[in-house]
Amino acid sequence: MSNQRLARGAGIFLLLLLLAGCAAAPPERVREGEALLARGDWAGAARAFDEALRDGRATALDRRRAQVGEARAFLLKGDLVGARTRLRRLDEDVSDRWYLLGTIALREGDLAEAEACLRGALERAHGGDTAALLARVLAGEARAPDPLDAAAGVVEVRAAPLAEALRAAAAAWRDAVAGREPAALLERLAAIEDRVGGYPAVRVLRARLLDRAGRPDEAGPLWEHAGLSPTPSEGFRAWASDLRARLAMETGDAAALDLALAGADPVTAARVRADLARGRARRGDLRGALDAWRQAAGTSGAPASAVAEALAEAAWLEEVLGLPSSPDAWARAQQVALAAPGAARASPLASRPRATRSPARGWTRRGSGRPARSSPARSPPSSRGATTRRGGWRAPCASWTPAARRRGRSTRRARP
Repeated sequence: MSNQRLARGAGIFLLLLLLAGCAAAPPERVREGEALLARGDWAGAARAFDEALRDGRATALDRRRAQVGEARAFLLKGDLVGARTRLRRLDEDVSDRWYLLGTIALREGDLAEAEACLRGALERAHGGDTAALLARVLAGEARAPDPLDAAAGVVEVRAAPLAEALRAAAAAWRDAVAGREPAALLERLAAIEDRVGGYPAVRVLRARLLDRAGRPDEAGPLWEHAGLSPTPSEGFRAWASDLRARLAMETGDAAALDLALAGADPVTAARVRADLARGRARRGDLRGALDAWRQAAGTSGAPASAVAEALAEAAWLEEVLGLPSSPDAWARAQQVALAAPGAARASPLASRPRATRSPARGWTRRGSGRPARSSPARSPPSSRGATTRRGGWRAPCASWTPAARRRGRSTRRARP
């Protein structure tokens, strides 16, 4: 009887060992998860890594590989919050933690966080494309050549060919500003296209050179950042639009300017149009200035204050030029100004006083920088001593009214 019990116990023990052997060991589950990642099965990979982490037999190395793999699975399926949460559970000496956190920051557009994390990964000797990603963060949206040189200094130990390309791009940028031949500079950029050609800053430099070389059709997509992933930041896009417009203004190419401002944000477009109008007025081209102010006023989505200023300037120029549409222009300027923030102290009628004009006497305006005909300076009676600058407008000064003057005299008499 006792022998039968012993045999039965041994059989149960062997069965338990067999069942235990059927369960996959943690290293096998980790390898399974990595294989699922390679096949694009993010959900299956996350389950495999989670099972490995729950297994009490997992070693420290198994757990680290499973934690990194699980975070990658969440990142690849687009769950950035879940990926970040799992990465922060890793020890700080794990380079994958910093590399993947930097990747998440890049996707979210947080360049400062991405730089800090990728620097941490590089300091912990993380390989792969860490140096390339860090260089792109440091110099990808550069607005001058110096950041390209700085990025080259950071990555030259880990990525010497990339550092060489960054320095070559910086040198080409400086030569472009100096006015060197665009054809030769375009050839130099083509030689480093495989390393830095996807940088938004280098693409803008190439577009600038193509415009100078008379190839605007090739420059257009580069100015508009077509095909770039991730999309450049809003600030860089505004800077590039402003640069494109100002370069067109320098060359006097009206068609190129219209094309540049068509893709610019409303604030940039209105500001550039206003600068163009002021420049034309200083040169004595009043009708050109009037046209630019009208275009600035018609910029869709521009701030109400900018539209009100443009309308008031256009109304003033129409009156000076003797155009019959000036009464309507003043009314529109007043209406927009009153609807803008700070309307109580920003009236275009106070800031742009109407001027009388006759062919014999001419016209002039104080403080505007506009050309005046040779005649004695005359200011409208309503503006003498009654206006002061506030922001972009000349608002009525509260201290010049008779009541305010009486209060001021009584206050001075009461002083000891």
